Amino acid sequence: MQNTSDAIPENELKELFETKNVAALRDRASALISTGNLKGAAPYFKALADIDPSDLMSRYNYVQTSITHDAIGYTAARNELLKILSDYPQLLIQNSDFSNMVMRSAVHTLIWTNQWDKAAE
Repeated sequence: MQNTSDAIPENELKELFETKNVAALRDRASALISTGNLKGAAPYFKALADIDPSDLMSRYNYVQTSITHDAIGYTAARNELLKILSDYPQLLIQNSDFSNMVMRSAVHTLIWTNQWDKAAE
């Protein structure tokens, strides 16, 4: 169960983003996850992904921490996961835990959005 009671200091996030303090953003996101505050960690992962779009782990973690379990949330997650695979097609042929995790998550979101044919690909 997600803990959303921790308020996110908006100024902190803004300052860390503007100064591109990647280490502090990553530390804050990890700290929030360790307390179960996935919703609170999402903006930090988003900031990391915005600073460096090639940071696939932050992009993936953003999807995982921001997903809402409704049609809109599944569609947004599907779109972002497919964008990751489109941007980095080598993930489709790599045999690594991370590439398998991204592909599996993409297939799940395709199924959740009733795109069975595309999921089968």
